[in-house]
Amino acid sequence: MKKLSLLVALLLCSCVSKSEVTSIGKDTYIVSMSSNAPGEGGGNLKAKLAKEGTVFCEQQNKSFMLVSFSSADMAFGRTASADITFRCLLESDPEYGRPNAKQEQSPGAGVSTGVMLKVN
Repeated sequence: MKKLSLLVALLLCSCVSKSEVTSIGKDTYIVSMSSNAPGEGGGNLKAKLAKEGTVFCEQQNKSFMLVSFSSADMAFGRTASADITFRCLLESDPEYGRPNAKQEQSPGAGVSTGVMLKVN
């Protein structure tokens, strides 16, 4: 009975996994997060990652600019997840400005509600 109680407790436990902010090019970074917490969705994870990216850029005395993101809500057999690509730029940088966004389907998701936003 104790083993069954422990198993049930482990199954109900929520788990959040987040990567480190990783440089993928000049002033460009990526970070991702997944969660199986009840009620946690891909949109909420995107917001958390954007806040983290903003803090990361502010520590460099630069401004956060979203390049792209993808997300998926929790579904049977899949955790909620999100990833963002962003740049840390000086406000005087000619590439820093209002994003021109378009929406794309998340790659490799099969049947998915995942969406990727790409900023040109």
